Formats: sequence, structure tokens, C-alpha cells
Amino acid sequence: MINSLFARINNSSQVFTSVSELEGSWNCETISADKNSDANCIQDGLFWKKSGILTFNSTNKTWSYTKDGVEIDNNDPLSCMGYESSSSNGSYDIKNGLMAIRGYKANVSPIVALKKNSPESFSFHYFSNFGNTYCSKTNIAPLPPENLTIEVQNQTISLSWNHTDSGVTFKVQKKDSLKGDFSTITTTQNTSYQEEVSAGKYWYRVLATNTYGDSISSTEVMAKIP
Repeated sequence: MINSLFARINNSSQVFTSVSELEGSWNCETISADKNSDANCIQDGLFWKKSGILTFNSTNKTWSYTKDGVEIDNNDPLSCMGYESSSSNGSYDIKNGLMAIRGYKANVSPIVALKKNSPESFSFHYFSNFGNTYCSKTNIAPLPPENLTIEVQNQTISLSWNHTDSGVTFKVQKKDSLKGDFSTITTTQNTSYQEEVSAGKYWYRVLATNTYGDSISSTEVMAKIP
């Protein structure tokens, strides 16, 4: 089993090298269609799925988990790792891309290989094929707005854009010269904005923002008012 775990690490393009990289909260979902068992745990279901929040504290190397999802049957896909109740916790460490995590049900420290898909997502297996878990970062700034468009009618400028995240607001920014600096002219929860302007050239962009900061900006659009 250990050899297969190291093989996964060697085949991964990215790995976690420090506990600080896992700091914060992650939305995790575990899915399995297998019937698996080990010395301490038996899963006897055709299919299960569970989602929850997995939180890492890199200062004292502790984790906590809270269920927040849908059970397709009565099996808990996280129970072998000490997640048998609505919430659980334990300790962990990372070395050479491997994470050793201690749960309290089996009182063992399984070693799992984390596959770092990006700085904001990772996945792993519990044991050789004991279900797949996919996690994405929760405390990060949102993605940027997409498909920013501009329409001009007389001296009215109308902007519209798309965004898929919930719980975000948008900063509309503007400048009136090519080499000038953008400044925020309004903050809105809508995905559109309209204003009256005088003659001149204007450049616009939009940023999405949440508790954790601003996204990178959208593409810029420009309007010329005669």
C-alpha cells in the first residue's frame, strides 16, 4: 500500500510540502461505489456520497470536520477516519508530500497521498481505493466577472457581466484616460450598472469581492461619447 501511495505522489505534478499550505477551510466531497473493508471499518453499500467542511490549523497541526451534505444511504464515507459523528477532529502532519492524519474511531494514523490539483484544490484516497475525496478552498477571493459588455445610447453607458459565485458583490471601476488609474465608482450586488456621462472616453472594468478579498479584474471595455 505504501508503495502505491508513493507512486501516486511521484505521478502528481504538484504536492503539498508544508502544513501551512492546507491552512483554512475546504469544501470536501467523498464518493465511492465500492464495497470495502479493513480491520477497523466496514462499508457495506452500493454507493455513497458525503460533503462537509474540513478545516486545518497549521499552527498546532490539528484538523476538524463538520458534515454538511447529503447521504445517499446510511453509510458515512468518512467513518474510517474518525468522522462517525456530525463533527470530529484530530491531528495531522505532512512530509515528502504525504499526510499522516489521526482519527479517533480506529485510533490509527492512516497515511494518505494528497494530490495537489491547484493551490485551491486537492484530492486523495483513504486507503488503496477506499473512496475518492475532492476538496476545494473556501476562504479565497472569488473568480473574476466574465463577459463584461458595454452599450452606449446617447450619453447613457450600460454595463453587464456574468458571475457564478453566490455571496459576492461587485466593484465597478472607471478611468477617463488611457494611462490613468482606475477608481471604484460604485459597489453593487447586481450584474449590471448604468450611468450618465458627459462627452469623452471612458474605460471600465469590474471586480468581484467577498470576505476574503477582491478577484482579479474583468477584461476592460471602452466607450467614446461624442
